[in-house]
Amino acid sequence: MAKDKFLSKPVGEKKGGFSGKRKNFNQNQGRLNKKSKSQQIQTKRKSNEEDNDDFDQVGVNADYDDSASDSEADNFTDESDSNLETETEKRLRIAKEYVSNLRKDAEDMEADAEQIDKDLISSRLQQDVDDSLGKMHKRIADSYKSNLSNLKPLTFKNAHHLSVTCVEISPDGKYLYSGSKDNSLVKWSLELNKRIKSIKGQKKGGKDYSLGHCDSILCMAISSDGKFLATGSKDRLIHIWDASTMEYINTFRQHKDSVTGLAFRKGHNQLYSCSMDRMVKLWNVDERAFIETLYGHQDSIGDICTIQREQAITVGSRDKSARVWKIIDETQLVFRAGVATEASSALASTKNYQVKEDDFISLPGEDSYNEEDVDIDSSAIALNAKRVNRSVVEAIKQYKKDLELAKERSINFVEMSVEAVSMLDEETFVTGGDSGAISLWSFSKKKPIFTFHIAHGIEQDGPTFYPRSITTLASLPLSDLFVSGSYDGYIKIWKVQQNKYQGFSLINTIPVLGYINKALVYEHKSPNRNSLVTTANPISIVAAVGQEHKLGRWNKVKSTKNCIKVFRIEPELKK
Repeated sequence: MAKDKFLSKPVGEKKGGFSGKRKNFNQNQGRLNKKSKSQQIQTKRKSNEEDNDDFDQVGVNADYDDSASDSEADNFTDESDSNLETETEKRLRIAKEYVSNLRKDAEDMEADAEQIDKDLISSRLQQDVDDSLGKMHKRIADSYKSNLSNLKPLTFKNAHHLSVTCVEISPDGKYLYSGSKDNSLVKWSLELNKRIKSIKGQKKGGKDYSLGHCDSILCMAISSDGKFLATGSKDRLIHIWDASTMEYINTFRQHKDSVTGLAFRKGHNQLYSCSMDRMVKLWNVDERAFIETLYGHQDSIGDICTIQREQAITVGSRDKSARVWKIIDETQLVFRAGVATEASSALASTKNYQVKEDDFISLPGEDSYNEEDVDIDSSAIALNAKRVNRSVVEAIKQYKKDLELAKERSINFVEMSVEAVSMLDEETFVTGGDSGAISLWSFSKKKPIFTFHIAHGIEQDGPTFYPRSITTLASLPLSDLFVSGSYDGYIKIWKVQQNKYQGFSLINTIPVLGYINKALVYEHKSPNRNSLVTTANPISIVAAVGQEHKLGRWNKVKSTKNCIKVFRIEPELKK
């Protein structure tokens, strides 16, 4: 470090300097005190110009401690420091004090803020990785166990005079779209709770596609960017609409029978369609172009779904198969369904379906369950200290009664038709059919890894008993939650276990009368970007309710109206 002339040779030093005798210093001290202020400042500025690196040492008395007394050094500093400080030094000193105060004030908050930032970043990075891999990582089902028996839905009615067959919700959650057996297509506002626009359709044989379909609308799908709405009908046509204005855009006419399923690939405007003509077709909606046709099913295709990868899953009704279509590889995986429900073995398996402490929540005002209601593992729960969702206990109780009835009458149910499918993640999906069984599948196995028999109960028609078929399945992609619908008066909410090979269990029910021809689960994203991504958000379960099944008129539920019901469920706050 360069030396400062002011320090190496103080003003007023004579021959001998500070190495001389004590009396010489006292004599020189008087002359030093008499030195003009202007000369001191001039010398100081000159020193600063030659070497700015050492200005912090100016006025410091440490160099004089060996030769001068403490009192004399203090006097020297007191008289000179205030006069020798320049404006630049003053500003720098104030800035340093300000920074020091800021550091001191933020010291207590810094550790917590740093930890929160790390949690947010790591959580979001992990979510991005899981999303890209298509893994099930949103463990949120436990947040929706509260009693929903008194939940009031938002109901949209008086627009369709026949059964509502399909429903979709816009990506921003502001609008609903519904189709019906009466050929009509309606757009609704969720915020205003009213109908915005109706397209009534046209009579059979009509050729003006801008007027809508000329037969029952069976399915619909909306693109992930909210730009396009696709509708499929018994008239064998797929119409593409502008989702915002409901103006007609284009028609795809290649199918040879009723279009039964539509699905947009997430993040792309690539459309998959399936039909009773046993074909799966791919379309590029941006280019208004047909891509290719996929063959394999031996019977009419009942449903189709996809998430993000370039693949789709279909179920082939009475060929009793589910097929995974891998577009890039030009291959397909075939899964043989046709689950047989033997009442005796199914009833025996209910011993493993026990009420555990983690399966239910406390509900004020409800009585504690009784041991005879369901099989209870008394070692896992304190009976007098825990209260549960009564609707789930009643559902399990009814499930056991149905199995006991089937066993008593030696009734076995065989799945003759697979009618609904929904993907949980990119390698796991669930199917449902006319036997009332819901099966969980993994790409790694050709047989279902878990089956829940007669999930919506048994119905009696005179001396005949038959299970209620599964009419719809819907999941929240990449989460452990999915719902099922039939016509037993309930939408049922299921939770997939942490280890999916352990299956899934019922966690809640929502009372809904009528045929649930279509259901979907929509997650309301949190506007707070600082919230952890693992936090559960409110969800809406949307149901297309009709008096009849969307494909026929073999049964009718007269006690309900043709409408759309929206159930908003708030997550429980963790204590």
